[in-house]
Amino acid sequence: QMPSVNIPEIRERVGTGDVNVSIRQLSLPSVKNYEEFKSELIRDNKFEKAVQSMTIDRAFGGNSMAKLKYI
Repeated sequence: QMPSVNIPEIRERVGTGDVNVSIRQLSLPSVKNYEEFKSELIRDNKFEKAVQSMTIDRAFGGNSMAKLKYI
């Protein structure tokens, strides 16, 4: 069975406006142990910086292509 996680809606006020992210269900078909997967992502600095590049940096006018340096 594929692990799925219900993630609460996140609302955060950012200097340039509102950022709303709503994910009702996340399906990760090739992940067998979600807790292990989550732990690895939390410890991965490259992943954290990629997410920051695609969210916070973009909200403050960052380049949309900056995320590609984390591939």
